[in-house]
Amino acid sequence: ATKPKKDSHTWRGKKVEIMIDLPASRIHTIENFVSAEECAAVEAYAAPRLKLTSIADGRGGRKFTDSRKAKQSNVKVNWK
Repeated sequence: ATKPKKDSHTWRGKKVEIMIDLPASRIHTIENFVSAEECAAVEAYAAPRLKLTSIADGRGGRKFTDSRKAKQSNVKVNWK
């Protein structure tokens, strides 16, 4: 079951709902964060740069595993 939201506020004119706000995990949602066109542009930019995601190896390093299927890409955003 989903817990009810804890709080909400406005950030840069957008409504932000705080679902979980713990020191080790935070889930905040931002209403209408990007348009469909902006989302498509980020997807198009990131797609050729996707790499397998590594996980912690338990010894302070990183490793890849066959069970982890997620991919990631770094995308820099100019917020100004």
